[in-house]
Amino acid sequence: MMKSAAQIQLFSRVTFLDKLLFTKHLSMMIKSGITVAESLSILSSQTKAGAFKNIIDEVYADIQNGKSLAKALGMHPKVFNTFYVSLVDVGEESGALDINLIYLASQLSKEYEFKKKVKGALMYPVIVLIAAFIVGISVSLFVLPKLIDLFKGFDVKLPLTTQLLLGFAAVMRDFGVYIGVGLILLIIILKFFVSTKALKPLWHRTLLAIPIFGKIIANSELANFTRSLGVMIKSGLPLTSALEIEANMSSNEVLDKYKKSILK
Repeated sequence: MMKSAAQIQLFSRVTFLDKLLFTKHLSMMIKSGITVAESLSILSSQTKAGAFKNIIDEVYADIQNGKSLAKALGMHPKVFNTFYVSLVDVGEESGALDINLIYLASQLSKEYEFKKKVKGALMYPVIVLIAAFIVGISVSLFVLPKLIDLFKGFDVKLPLTTQLLLGFAAVMRDFGVYIGVGLILLIIILKFFVSTKALKPLWHRTLLAIPIFGKIIANSELANFTRSLGVMIKSGLPLTSALEIEANMSSNEVLDKYKKSILK
């Protein structure tokens, strides 16, 4: 019995690079004169078993049943978003599918390279923060508790800062494991709650307010907005339709809400 895409996705996922390579290869094959159905069949045979292969097979089956490529891709919104499907739809209607797929491949390549640069720029501060956190926890659990008895042996009045430090060391010595487990549980609970519909906008607003990181997020979204809008207009979409699509493309709900307010 053949597994569905949803079942296979439990064990594998479609990466951004999968979608990028699929778009590049599809555009090249259609430009060379190969039909959409044949192109999908070839791509399916060249794709390793997993979620994406299953999706390509389903798109191919829909094409064979008479659906357009845009409608077939639209059946998988988690992989092919509105922006992607809209450009394919315009390409099919105008007879310039190969050109629009080239535009899409170029846009996805730029987005992929941009994400790599952002991740590279954030890598150093993230590593520093993680190292500082590990060192701080290690010192609190293994070094400071040993200093308590040493300082207690001094028959002098210790400065307030030292007393506070020793108090913190005593807490970490007696309850350090519980505090560590509690922090992990707190992070898991917070991650669950910030993904809910009610708290997600508040979380996204908080991210934008964080110094440096908030600015990086805002600038990244602005870069994606301008590139995507330019590609859509270039592919033949009307400005109003392009802006409506853009209003739902941001990964930050606060920025999405702001773009929707501009449309009104």
